[in-house]
Amino acid sequence: MPDMGLIVCGAVPVLIVAVGMWIYTIFISLRYERTTGTVVGYKTSRNPKGGGGEAEIVEFKGPDGKTVEFTEKVYRARLIQREGHTVNVLYDPNKPTRARINSFATLHFIPVILAVVGVGIILSQTPMFSGPMQKLMDFLKTIVDKIPWWL
Repeated sequence: MPDMGLIVCGAVPVLIVAVGMWIYTIFISLRYERTTGTVVGYKTSRNPKGGGGEAEIVEFKGPDGKTVEFTEKVYRARLIQREGHTVNVLYDPNKPTRARINSFATLHFIPVILAVVGVGIILSQTPMFSGPMQKLMDFLKTIVDKIPWWL
């Protein structure tokens, strides 16, 4: 029998967040104007443990011909557009500083990952997948048990 607590407390909230992010992405894709911009720099974010990422700073020409600069909302450690690179931009015509880089990595990647995790949690609780999932967990446990304790 599936563990309903795991599905209700784990999968459902993750799927709700994924759907909400997709609705937001569809909203900005339909409402925002499209143009191209140029990456002019980076903003770096570091956490106390030393990890972090970079977000592109992009310039583009707004609807009134003025140059608009914005910082992408998604900080990444990889797949950063280099300085001088031309990127596709979505911007709010009423407030051009509210803009996003129009790419899969910035708009769709996180909702896809959340949807895969949510569906994976649900599938792991179905009888068809519970046997193979238990075998996978047992296999991973044997590997972890072989790792020296001091690592």
